Amino acid sequence: MGRRDSWKAVGFSAASKSQENDPFKGLEKLITENAVKHIYDTASQKWRKTRIQIKMESEQFVEGCMRRAFKAKTLEGRDSDWSHSTNVVLKEYLDFAPTENYYQDAQCQSLAKYYAEEYNKQKPHKKIDFLFWQLSVVEFQEREFSPCYHCESFIEGDYEKHNSNAGYVNAGSDEAKARTTPHAFSHFTFVKSNYKHIVVDIQGVQDIYTDPCIHTIDGEGYGESNLGLRGIALFFLSHRCNKECKRLCLKEIELHPSEITEEMTMAIQDTIFEMTQKMTVRRRTTGTMPPIEEDNWVPATSSEITAKHEPTSSRVSRIEKLPVSTKEHESHPIASVHYGIADLYCSGWYMDLITEAAIFHLNIAAREYKNLKAMTILGTKLIGQETDELEDLQITKNSESGWQLIQQAALFGDKNCIWKMAQRYHHIERDPRKALQWYTVLYDAGTNTPFIRFHMIISNIADIYFKEHGLGLGQNERLELACDFYRRAADDAKRDGRVRQAAKYSELVEEIYERLE
Repeated sequence: MGRRDSWKAVGFSAASKSQENDPFKGLEKLITENAVKHIYDTASQKWRKTRIQIKMESEQFVEGCMRRAFKAKTLEGRDSDWSHSTNVVLKEYLDFAPTENYYQDAQCQSLAKYYAEEYNKQKPHKKIDFLFWQLSVVEFQEREFSPCYHCESFIEGDYEKHNSNAGYVNAGSDEAKARTTPHAFSHFTFVKSNYKHIVVDIQGVQDIYTDPCIHTIDGEGYGESNLGLRGIALFFLSHRCNKECKRLCLKEIELHPSEITEEMTMAIQDTIFEMTQKMTVRRRTTGTMPPIEEDNWVPATSSEITAKHEPTSSRVSRIEKLPVSTKEHESHPIASVHYGIADLYCSGWYMDLITEAAIFHLNIAAREYKNLKAMTILGTKLIGQETDELEDLQITKNSESGWQLIQQAALFGDKNCIWKMAQRYHHIERDPRKALQWYTVLYDAGTNTPFIRFHMIISNIADIYFKEHGLGLGQNERLELACDFYRRAADDAKRDGRVRQAAKYSELVEEIYERLE
């Protein structure tokens, strides 16, 4: 979907409005067309449709940055008395948009209306409504290509944008102007959805709102205006909890002291407002790290290895197992918001990288909420290594603190951190027994990711048996283990298409055979 349109002179007009005051007077003289109106029901998550008669002006009466609007009148059923008609606005995109975009918009507004009803149940100071009729999709089936339009009630009055999908929050010169309701409502939807999504782009007349956007934590659904985690982070970076937020006991997102100064607050809001005015913001998913993708090739499991190399696997089992969680680790979604704010500072969306504030939010995500992504990045930076994400963020080295975070993330089951722990004891601190413990976790799980190939795990285990002496094993026994593992690594590398690596492992097998002889 794209940037929502800014309509002047938009407001609610009931069907009962007198003909003398009807702003759409004269439309009843236009040609009548038959169409189908599609309405989405949030409760059943199904579409229902009804046939309508419609009279539509051919010339637009207003144009926004993404859509143009047309005045129209509708009648349902077989009624032919146009004095009973409803005044509506039909909107179409300026540029071609897939039909599904129109339906996504309607679903979005339907969900927003549901949250408005839930908000009103809390008995707020001011109740709200996302129009008195839902946004629907009108399909002109008798026209060529069956074009679709958004259909919503026409309202008139002073139209105001309270916040945007890019995070802009209209603070106003005083609380009466700013209006606490729309900002509290957006915050409420995030909590009410169990932190899965937030309704933003609040705009309308008084407390009758229209054209909402929805940002989701995972960045999925609800069209192009869904900015995902970045959009949620932008909202909370510019949002300041008001009396309605406090009355509803909505959890406040903690900010760095530098972010809550009047000067910084204005700078943040001005920056976001300029972004909103100058460009249509498209979503860049930052909600999660690129997933560790398993490829089509599946490595042999540890049980298969046991069947083929019983003596070897039984000796590997002598290594004491680590208490690594096998359950998927989940942190509170608020952790992702803090990480998202840190990412905003490092992404070039602001003029300057505010290091202290970025580190502040990264620390909260990592240490307070135990977010694996934040723990991995912060820990990696603290031990002095570069990261692909938040790469411009410079943090003073503190190896002890960094390794603590990496180890904690590893015990939560993060494969990249398990690999880092194994490499630490293998190559940095030279503790072969601890290195084997960590490698064995990956080995037993049959780990095979784009960055941690299964043959790499096996060959590192082989390397320890080949070169290290502090394992309580005799030389021949140790070399036999190394030979078995290098052979397995060679077989796995061949299956993985790594011919050179396979040849290297095979050469080591031959070298060990010579020593055993």
